[in-house]
Amino acid sequence: MRLRANDWISVYALATPYKKAVFSIKGLINNSRMDELPEGSGRYYGSYYIKSDDEIKDRKVKVKISGGKVKGTKQLYSDGSITINSDIELVTVSTDTAVLKNGIRGGYMMFPPMGVRMMSDGKIGSMYRIKLSDCDSAWIHESKISVASKNVRPPDTETGVIKLSKTDNGSMARISMYDRVPYVAVEGEKSLTVKLYYTRFHSNWVIYDSSDTFTKNVNFRQAGTNVAEINFEFNKNIWGYDIYYSTRNALIVEFKEPPSISRKWPKPLKGLNIVIDPGHSAKREPPYDGAIGPMGVFEYEANLWLSEVLKKDFEKLGANITMTRIGDEDVPLRERPKIAKKAKGDIFISVHYNAIGDGKDPFARPRGYSLYYYHRHSAEFARSVHESYIKNIKLPDEGVRYGDYHVIRMTYMPAILLESAYMIYPEQEEMSCSPSFREKLSRTIVKGALDFFDVPKKPKWKKKSGKKKKRRGKKR
Repeated sequence: MRLRANDWISVYALATPYKKAVFSIKGLINNSRMDELPEGSGRYYGSYYIKSDDEIKDRKVKVKISGGKVKGTKQLYSDGSITINSDIELVTVSTDTAVLKNGIRGGYMMFPPMGVRMMSDGKIGSMYRIKLSDCDSAWIHESKISVASKNVRPPDTETGVIKLSKTDNGSMARISMYDRVPYVAVEGEKSLTVKLYYTRFHSNWVIYDSSDTFTKNVNFRQAGTNVAEINFEFNKNIWGYDIYYSTRNALIVEFKEPPSISRKWPKPLKGLNIVIDPGHSAKREPPYDGAIGPMGVFEYEANLWLSEVLKKDFEKLGANITMTRIGDEDVPLRERPKIAKKAKGDIFISVHYNAIGDGKDPFARPRGYSLYYYHRHSAEFARSVHESYIKNIKLPDEGVRYGDYHVIRMTYMPAILLESAYMIYPEQEEMSCSPSFREKLSRTIVKGALDFFDVPKKPKWKKKSGKKKKRRGKKR
């Protein structure tokens, strides 16, 4: 561990119950009491609050256990050591798969792109603590960063001109900045707020595009000593967004507006670009990619079978379809959202079948279908397709769920991930192989999409009568 003033050191030991336990750290604390919680459990806990003048280097923790019928004392030293100082290390994100977490084993906070610079004020094991601001901190794995040499300028920037411009499918904001800093985006009702760390707000100009009818307003504030917030307001609900750094000292924020489609039969989805993602890739040797059913059906196969039917059904309604894979090619997870954006997709559907983790009881509760979304702009799409599942698929309903999956987190449009059945149950695995079940699933998903786009019901065409009308002649 590398810690600093105002941090806590927590010590845990497992030993014989009902003993006396103390811990020591040379140069810091000696024989500090550890409490057995709960009593009789043999689990002993102690802690120490680091003061401003504490400073040690590479010191181990010593725990002593004594008392009871056995005379003498047992003691053990930690494998790892503790360093306490006030050093700040500068780190740079070195991969495009980095994740900042809210704790060492916590949830995801943000996904900084390659080249973003940050300050680290602590380290526990392989996790670096990132000091984002006076109030915010995060954690990142050491494999995702490079540590800068000493005497390097710390991350620090200010915003310049904010320029808006119309695009083919929405609008775009270009925010002038001279350093790559971490950011987080929060989607609201007809709005998007971008929070920038290590940043001072100094935008004297906001330039609007008169042809941009999607963006309504831009406002901003200094939210903290080194935290700036920019809030974008829109005339409609946002359909999706993408944020990235350009090569010319700017942060680019792209906003996607709702697509314009026909909504008229027989081609109500004309003008709609749909990306279908058959989940996983072909790997028939360990480590497998996806589930395998009791009869030996690979999930990647079943996903493709359903996706092919879904493609044909959507095309009949006039939609343009892009598949992230069309066969047994290996498509990395991170490439699938990129394919979707390059295709200018308007909606994204990731097709999967479910499995159960080792050690779980498969009969603990009914299991069937579930649907996942990540972004706010994807929630209504997920609910609409879910309603169609309830009406048409006679399997247990496991509901709509928020899911932190890469393919629906990184997509630039409403995106859902479908788990239509469980590969682990022989009867459901057999259903995934059934052409009639796949056709029913496809019709169900399509119906959910039609409802999402508020497409009117297909009109019933009246059959022409075969009877001929008698011609009445004039009486002579």
